[in-house]
Amino acid sequence: LLLGRSSRQTLCLLRVAFRSHRSPSDARCSPLSPPSSSIALGLEHHLKLVVALFFPLLLFFTTPFAAGEPSQKPPKNLILISVDTTRMDHLGLGGYCLQTSPTLDRISREAYLFADAQAVIPLTGPAHSTVFSGLMPHAHGAIRNTVPISKKIPVLPQILRQAGYDTAAFISGWTLRKNLSKLDRGFKFYDDEMTDTYKLINAQRFGDQVTDRAISWLQTRSHTPFFLFVHYFDPHVPYSQQPEWYADFLQSLGSLHPEKKPKLLRKLAAYDSEIAFADAQIARLLEALRRAGHFRDSWIVIFSDHGEAFGEHGDHQHGRRVYAPVLHIPLLIRPPGGLAKTRLVADRVSLVDLFSTFLEVLGLKSRSGHGESLVPLFDGSQQWERRPVYFETFTLWSPVKRKEPSRIGVFLKNLKVILLPKKKELRVFDLARDPGETRNISQRHPELQRYRRLLLDWWRSTRVVQEEPDLSAEQLEQLRQLGYVN
Repeated sequence: LLLGRSSRQTLCLLRVAFRSHRSPSDARCSPLSPPSSSIALGLEHHLKLVVALFFPLLLFFTTPFAAGEPSQKPPKNLILISVDTTRMDHLGLGGYCLQTSPTLDRISREAYLFADAQAVIPLTGPAHSTVFSGLMPHAHGAIRNTVPISKKIPVLPQILRQAGYDTAAFISGWTLRKNLSKLDRGFKFYDDEMTDTYKLINAQRFGDQVTDRAISWLQTRSHTPFFLFVHYFDPHVPYSQQPEWYADFLQSLGSLHPEKKPKLLRKLAAYDSEIAFADAQIARLLEALRRAGHFRDSWIVIFSDHGEAFGEHGDHQHGRRVYAPVLHIPLLIRPPGGLAKTRLVADRVSLVDLFSTFLEVLGLKSRSGHGESLVPLFDGSQQWERRPVYFETFTLWSPVKRKEPSRIGVFLKNLKVILLPKKKELRVFDLARDPGETRNISQRHPELQRYRRLLLDWWRSTRVVQEEPDLSAEQLEQLRQLGYVN
């Protein structure tokens, strides 16, 4: 099945599957860079050999007994963990060469691992509003950080609270504060207290503080089913040089990438160390779940809202552009009891799909939205027809409050189409031949007008009118320091 695909995701899947057998000279820090033809052919040969020799034995030994398969009784709890600003290709499960994510790698061995998960927008508040509502940002109204989701739209915590769930959230990023995001609706407890000064004015708190609060809450749980949301903001700028990992990461990156400038290497090492720090805190949280007796009976979902750019396409950080470094994100779904082994899902999915997925796995009534439940992909027994995967972004905060997107786009099989409405410019990339999105083929593509109509019709047919808040001088300064002011 994998060998019949020609996209960069297949190459990434093959590299992940065989990364433990590579020699040090084969190590790469960017799984988006396609391997040489000799490596690809070698992987193809070995994969065919493994399948031919051992697949009958695997069927015999695993099918009847299926140890570790998901439990059949309805699960009680949903644990949603968001690691802000985390690129898929900076994790071990995404093929990265540094040990940034041992906890996530371990969890992925018991989970559905989505190799081609895409963000809907490279902004924290709007992305999380999509996860909680099943709607794209232009439809739920939160088109920028500090612009709240519409009060008319029901959100996941409200639905679960009405279904008898206890609900709690522990927030570490300023843009998800309840007075700015309005995402506290339905949460019985929404902890967004940020009293520490960390370069910014109460803009975030460290992951260990968030984890401490979440663990304390877990220790008070009874047998009532609960929804727990924990948000880790650590990989977001400004990056701290986490002492347990930074020096080793900097040395390794310097050896692997001697051509890169020292300033960029230091920035990458700090970013990677922040991911490793967040990963260590997730390990603490999951261990607390085990001790409290909730681990086995919980759905555990780990994702990132968007990625981060380090100079690709002239882009730095996130928010303005919509290339792979800021859209390709990790997504893990571990069912109650866990799986016997990783189930790699190569189909392209989106964060907008999570809302419908949560409702289905928890046995709740489905609601209309822009996403699709991912349950049919869990075992492949049901037919899955992927609709186009859309994404968008809006201008950063500006005195001129424009509600039109600065970029909207869509994935259509191997094509990625980006429209800049103001410039009336269309960009088209063939991801099968150009996974780095470096060659715009729009000038010679025959269906440009169809793509333009598709994107504009989609956006206009689903948008809502949303008022923007008036921010204080202090709040504007916080946005500026986070890189969100134009």
